[in-house]
Amino acid sequence: MKKIALFTLTAAAILATSAQAGTVTVPVTINATVQNSCVFDSGATQTASFSYDANTGSSAAASGGATLYCNKATVATLTTATSGTVALTKGTDTLTAKYTLNSVFSAAAGTGTYQDADKTVYTVAPSADAGQWSASSGSYSGQLTINVDF
Repeated sequence: MKKIALFTLTAAAILATSAQAGTVTVPVTINATVQNSCVFDSGATQTASFSYDANTGSSAAASGGATLYCNKATVATLTTATSGTVALTKGTDTLTAKYTLNSVFSAAAGTGTYQDADKTVYTVAPSADAGQWSASSGSYSGQLTINVDF
C-alpha cells in the first residue's frame, strides 16, 4: 500500500513540474474590414403638411424630413430629385403637391445611439399650386421616398 501511495505522489510531482516547465506565447493578428453603413433614424422622421385652398394655393406649410447617420467618411449620395411633385390622394381624388428637398451635412455630429456618426438632415418643404378644383374637401396623403446610395 505504501508503494502505491509513493508512486501516486511521485507521478503527481512529475506532472506538476512538467506542466509548469515553461511558458510560450504567440501573437494572433486580428483584422477588421469596416463596411460603409448608413441608416435613417425612424424616430427622427417628421411629416410634412400644408393647408390648401383651390383659389389661393397652399398655406400654413410645415416642413418634414428625415435624419441619416453614416459611419465616418462614408460618401452618401442623394438619388431623389431635390424638387418635384407628389400625388396626394383621398380615395379616387388627387391633389398634386410640389416639394423641395434640402440637406445639411454635419461630420461626427451624431449623438446617443449614433454617437459621432456623420449626420445629414433632409428637409422636405411641401406646397401646391392654386387651381386644383377637382380635389374635394378632406385629408390627402402621399409619400416622397428619400433614397440615398452609399
